[in-house]
Amino acid sequence: MDATRFDRESFRPSVRLAAPQASVAVFALCADTEAEAERLARCRDLFIVRLYTGRFGPFPSVDEAEAYEYSPPERAIVAEARRRTVAGTPEQVKVRLEALAGEYGVDELVNVTITHDFKARLCSYELLAEAFGLG
Repeated sequence: MDATRFDRESFRPSVRLAAPQASVAVFALCADTEAEAERLARCRDLFIVRLYTGRFGPFPSVDEAEAYEYSPPERAIVAEARRRTVAGTPEQVKVRLEALAGEYGVDELVNVTITHDFKARLCSYELLAEAFGLG
């Protein structure tokens, strides 16, 4: 990921904000295994391809995403989108998110997890919360 570090030195206090604060949003997905997280992330791959090519619609299922045959330009879209994706086990995701926060110099990460299956999404958030000691 290309990180542009937050410039705290340029901050000027105001009535609304006395000290600099910054956050970055990231797509992060946790599962019990790296393979399962990667499998679930394929849904977002297909969703992004459809979004970027004007075919917006419902979030695809894992089966639909796994069966989809990507064209070369679509594979390029997936590769670029994957640069902005953090998927893996809770420990893997935690390490990558902490590194990302350090690269950007931010105080907060805002996590977005979208999956076709609500239970998988809830599990991802629970695993992530446990990894950061928030459970």
